[in-house]
Amino acid sequence: MIKTSFNVFLQTKLEEQIQNSESMITSDAESALEVEIRPNPRTLNLFPWTIRKTLTIEDVGFFGGLQLSEEQVGERIFRHWESPGRAKEKVEIVMRDLDTDTYHNLLLRKFPNDKNYTIYEFWIEEFVLRRQLKIGMVIGLYWDLKDRVLCFSVLYDDDDDNDSLN
Repeated sequence: MIKTSFNVFLQTKLEEQIQNSESMITSDAESALEVEIRPNPRTLNLFPWTIRKTLTIEDVGFFGGLQLSEEQVGERIFRHWESPGRAKEKVEIVMRDLDTDTYHNLLLRKFPNDKNYTIYEFWIEEFVLRRQLKIGMVIGLYWDLKDRVLCFSVLYDDDDDNDSLN
């Protein structure tokens, strides 16, 4: 989401006198300054990142999915659902990528004999490949109560540090 705001700055007394003396007429458009404000969820504390996760090989590997612990899913996602009993089954969830403002349909499931929940079914295509996620990146997740979606953002990437050094 890009917000654009326009600010018109008032002239000083001297600038006003010079303008009047030269009989210059300027339009409001010429005195307006366009400023783009891009929200950055990595630096703003406006987003309640209830789940922060450093990606592992299981999260970004070709046969894997995003692994979340029972505690993370139970306390930070299921508690907001009306019928968390469905969580034992395969459940469709919508995940919103806040960095690209896109929505993705994924599945959440706890496989038998597995201690973690897994977000899969297009996780690799829609997130790992498209966003070029790598081991060591830190992501943030939270359940959006209003839209009833799981929000996602890359909070930290080692490449960000390398780019800022150059």
